[in-house]
Amino acid sequence: MSVLKAYLRGQSLSQSEEEHTCAGTDSLSPLDMLCCHSVQDSLLSSNSRFTNYRGILNWIVILLMLTYAHLFLENFIQHGFLIDLKKALELLIGDNYWPYLYLILAANVFPMISVILEKSQEKGSLSSSLAYWLHIGNLAMLAAFPTSIILLYETSLSTGGALLSLFTYTILWLKLYSYQQVSSWYRESECTEEGMR
Repeated sequence: MSVLKAYLRGQSLSQSEEEHTCAGTDSLSPLDMLCCHSVQDSLLSSNSRFTNYRGILNWIVILLMLTYAHLFLENFIQHGFLIDLKKALELLIGDNYWPYLYLILAANVFPMISVILEKSQEKGSLSSSLAYWLHIGNLAMLAAFPTSIILLYETSLSTGGALLSLFTYTILWLKLYSYQQVSSWYRESECTEEGMR
């Protein structure tokens, strides 16, 4: 292999094309004519013009799936099925009292209170400062209600149910805070538009 070809291997595409054309003017040896490779940038370099990585990412996902399937099968063959389905089903459906489900259903009260506060503020029966503090109180109750219920009745609540209900209440808290903020911005913009007329 010539020194020029070894040098070209580490160059970027713009430089390697120029040098490849210069080298093309020289006489090519029979071994160079049989070469099936051309000088080009790596697909992962910054100079590469390759932009469609969809196939590469699909290939990576397939490799990950095959790897984890192999690990699952290997562990299953070596250790067997270690989960007692009877105990798992008893834990899920054995008791007819599901407090976390009631907790999630009780979460509908707080959005109703927010809507009532917004409607009364729109009608003018509540001032903006009083409605703001009532919204803050509603949000504080929303944050305190599930944690107090879970701490009081911790023996009858499963960990998964408590986690699911707290997750639901956290999302609801964020949505209600956003609802209150957006509604106040909308009312302020309406007031400024009416004041300009």
